[in-house]
Amino acid sequence: MKLDLLVSDSLECPIVRLSGFSVKEAKSIGESLRRLAAVAIDRIDVHDLPFIEVEGNVRLVFRIGDLDKGSRILDSKTIECELKADSWADVASLVEPFESGSQGYQWLFHSPEGPSILMSPDGEW
Repeated sequence: MKLDLLVSDSLECPIVRLSGFSVKEAKSIGESLRRLAAVAIDRIDVHDLPFIEVEGNVRLVFRIGDLDKGSRILDSKTIECELKADSWADVASLVEPFESGSQGYQWLFHSPEGPSILMSPDGEW
C-alpha cells in the first residue's frame, strides 16, 4: 500500500492518498481502524505499518480523541487525523468494501479546511 501526499495549487487542501493496495492490506487497515474505534489502541502511525510504502516524506497519524477535531498538518511532513471512537467506527466501515476486493475510491475523511484522506486501489478518484 502506498502512502503519499498530493498538493494541488491550493496548499490549504492537500490530499493524503492510500493506494495500490491488496485485499490483505485493506483488511489490515480495516482491522487497525476497528481496534481504534473499540479504544483497544489510541493511535495508528499509518506510515509505520509494515506493508506501507511511503512516497515522499509524509507521516500519517490516526488518533482517538474526545472530539472530532478532524485532520490537520502538524509540521511539514506530518498529517494527523483525530476523531472520536464512534467516528473511527464509521471510517472503518468505509474501508470494508475494499476488504472484499471492491474497486472505486472512498474519502475516509474529507475536509474543505484541512487535509482530506483518500483510499483508492488504483489511486484515482
